[in-house]
Amino acid sequence: MRRRATWRRRGASGHGLVAKWRKALRVRRTIGSHQRLSEAVKAADSARAQKIAKAKLGKPRPRHVIEAMRKARLGRKVSAETRAKMSAAHRRRGTRPPKAGRAWTAKEDRLVRTLPPRQVAKLVDRTMQAVYTRRNKLGINRHWTEAHDAVVRSTSPAEAARLTGRTLSAVWTRRARLRIDDGNQKRRRR
Repeated sequence: MRRRATWRRRGASGHGLVAKWRKALRVRRTIGSHQRLSEAVKAADSARAQKIAKAKLGKPRPRHVIEAMRKARLGRKVSAETRAKMSAAHRRRGTRPPKAGRAWTAKEDRLVRTLPPRQVAKLVDRTMQAVYTRRNKLGINRHWTEAHDAVVRSTSPAEAARLTGRTLSAVWTRRARLRIDDGNQKRRRR
């Protein structure tokens, strides 16, 4: 008797007690056999399902539904076929995925082809990495060729910088990598 009185004082009576505890502990309601049966009947009724789908068509989903769907998909890998369909849909709509960033314009590409990367990055408001990636995609690379190396080996650093279109610092770095002994540098073991 004492226990019952204590429970009643705390606001937990026999009526709805389990529901209150389930709510407090955030326990989801179990699905009984009668509910499973009704869901199976609903799933089997294709006309009803089509009617519901038609009613939802063109209406935006509620924010909490979109968030729940996003959380459910998070971390899940999609197949190559699904990825191809998604890409085709983006192309049809003329949209780009958010992670792709903004598209490069023809004007920006002209700048990438004609100006140094640092200057391009400032003008088009992009990162240096983005500019270098775009240069590679356009086939513009600044790799040292054998001809460049021959110029670096045979001329002074200032002259090599002028002839190759590189900075003096870049020529000195290349000379060090080619192990060209200038006589005034300390030898480093590698």
